[in-house]
Order: sequence, then C-alpha cells, then structure tokens
Amino acid sequence: MTSEESVVRRIYGPLVRAQTYKYLLYFALSTVLGILYWVVLGIGITLGTVLAVAVVGLAVLVVTLYVARGITGLERWLANKLLGVSLKPYDDMGDISGGRLRGVVDAASTWRGLAFVFMKPIVSVLGIILLWAFSRALLMVTSILRAPHEISFGEVSNEEVESEPVVWSIEAGTEAALATVAGVVLVVVLLYVTSALGYGAAKKAEALVGNRADGEET
Repeated sequence: MTSEESVVRRIYGPLVRAQTYKYLLYFALSTVLGILYWVVLGIGITLGTVLAVAVVGLAVLVVTLYVARGITGLERWLANKLLGVSLKPYDDMGDISGGRLRGVVDAASTWRGLAFVFMKPIVSVLGIILLWAFSRALLMVTSILRAPHEISFGEVSNEEVESEPVVWSIEAGTEAALATVAGVVLVVVLLYVTSALGYGAAKKAEALVGNRADGEET
C-alpha cells in the first residue's frame, strides 16, 4: 500500500468500513442494556446492603456478584462481535482456594466487570445521543424528497416560556436541497464520531472485561 493510499484509507476509512456500523449497532444495543444493568444491579446491591444484617442480605449480594459476572460475559461476547476485539475470560480464579464463592469475591475480574457494568449507562447516553442525531440527519437527507415538511429538534426552555419547540420548516426547492446537503455532511461527521467513540469503547472493554486472545494482559 502506497503512502497516498494509506492517507486516503485513514481519511475515508470510517465511512466505508463495516466496523463503523458495528460500533453504531453496539451503541444502539447499549441504550437498553446500560439501563437494564443499572436497574438490576442497583436493586441487588441496595437490597443486599439494607438487609445485610440478615443472612438474606448477604445472599442477595452474592447473587448480585454472580449476575455481574454473567453480564461481564455477555459484554465480552458483544465486544468480540461488535467492537473489533478478541477477548477471552480472565483466568484469575484457578489458584484461589477456599471454594468457588470466595474465588468470585477475591477475583479481580469480578470487580473489573462490576466497574464496567456501572459505567455502561454512560455508553447508553452516548447511544441515545447518536441515534437521535442520526435520525435528525436522515430526515434532513430526505428533505429533497419530502419537502415541504418540518423537522423537530426538541424543545428549549427560557425565562419567558416554559418550553418552546425547535422546528425547522423546510420548503421545497433550494431550502430542501440545502437541507439534504447539510444532512449528508452531518451523517458523515456522525460516522467519524461513532468510529472514535467505538474505538474508545473497545479499549474500555479490553481493560475491564477480558484478556486479549493474543495472550497480552490488559
């Protein structure tokens, strides 16, 4: 590959690489999974802590740790499928004596996974923002076919009015063509943003949910 081809690939790669769209699917799934994880583990930890004085509270906390490890396994699988990484489970329980329960509690992978899961809602928020932005961009792209029409960008609040909708009323003709061009530009920008965020998500997964399959420790 020549240096010119390398530069072109770096510049236009995120637009044509399948990996970019896998990143987008990962963020789309995260919009639901992050909230689900937060609710399930939040309830488990809260109940376990409140009932810690009783045996049932400790049992709830133990179950929560096992659930967290299961979620970590799911996230490792998703990372391998959608984030372009190759991760294998941590092998940090084999030399731990005292039973499997103690192994789960003592294993660093348990707490790494728990940290990953509790950071997942951040990815959920990013996913929601990306999906919303892509939806607005695609509406703009199709303006030349749908004009006249309106695109809503949400609502804003000010001191005089509680909430005021932000709407772009697009007329047929030149304005529709401009909206289409602007939408294409926005889609391109969002694909680059998705690629960058996906790369960051992949690095986070490598740090917290598994070792790289090539044998390098993370």
